Amino acid sequence: MLDFKFSNALLHYGRSDAPKGFFWKYGLSYVLAGIFMGGVTLVMMRPMIEVYIEMFTLLDDNGGVANEEAINALFMERMDSFSRSSLLMFVVLLPLSLGLWAMFEASLQRHYIRKESFRLRFGNDEGRLMAVGLVVGLLFVVAMFASMIPMGVIVGIAASSGSPMAAIIGMIAGYGIMLVAMLWYAARISAASALTIRDEKVRIFESFRVTKGRTLPIMGVLLIIWVVYYIVQTIIYASGIFAVIAQIADLVTSDAPESGEIMAQLQTPAVVGTIAAFTAVLMFTYGLTLIFLGGPGALAVLNDPDNPHGQNDPAEIFR
Repeated sequence: MLDFKFSNALLHYGRSDAPKGFFWKYGLSYVLAGIFMGGVTLVMMRPMIEVYIEMFTLLDDNGGVANEEAINALFMERMDSFSRSSLLMFVVLLPLSLGLWAMFEASLQRHYIRKESFRLRFGNDEGRLMAVGLVVGLLFVVAMFASMIPMGVIVGIAASSGSPMAAIIGMIAGYGIMLVAMLWYAARISAASALTIRDEKVRIFESFRVTKGRTLPIMGVLLIIWVVYYIVQTIIYASGIFAVIAQIADLVTSDAPESGEIMAQLQTPAVVGTIAAFTAVLMFTYGLTLIFLGGPGALAVLNDPDNPHGQNDPAEIFR
């Protein structure tokens, strides 16, 4: 078992003695799950999409000039449909997305804690993790709004000075405080999923005990992972945008292209395939990022001196 230290927390997946092959299976399965969720979302958003298509049609019929009365009338006519679709999306997508997250999180933490191979299922572990995810998510929202209070005070004081430079510095300091607060919360709660898998009980606030004395290293690891993730995502986004623009360059550079022509060009197999390919890469990258984000909390749990199962390897306990 690895000792808890910064390098091991950062590279837990690579240094773990868990079964190999998990990395690619997890990432590719995450892409398939993303495609499934995207399909469900598109089906449920169909009334909204139809309105925007009709809005583009109105623009073309009016020479590309917005007819505010016609557009407002269209939105008012579909308001009831909008409301029903929004409510249905919330009722269906929230438990569905939470359930899928729990399935992937349970598989990841069973890999770290019990040394299991990749397997997606829905059982007791996943049910408990849904409760963990819901509570942790709600606490995250509360923590985010709480961190905005000192940020607002600092920005307000800096802005009241009348100096543009002071306002900029105050804004940077305020956002810095919010970032540190969010990182602190993420670090302290990072062991909740691993504890829940280890103890086979819902464990949330016990994470604060397990991560005590390890907060700064975990914060540093999480920050590094997120920075690398955003850099990679930015490169992928930029590459995807340039690839799409290159395929519709002739239309974009023409004089006053109609919105219908642009929409038709964006629906060609080549453009759709390019967008789909880059979207899959983005989802794959995010899935792999989750593997590394789950490592520090799991390592803290593996090094928990108050492990109720004793200091034996947790993988041996569940065999």
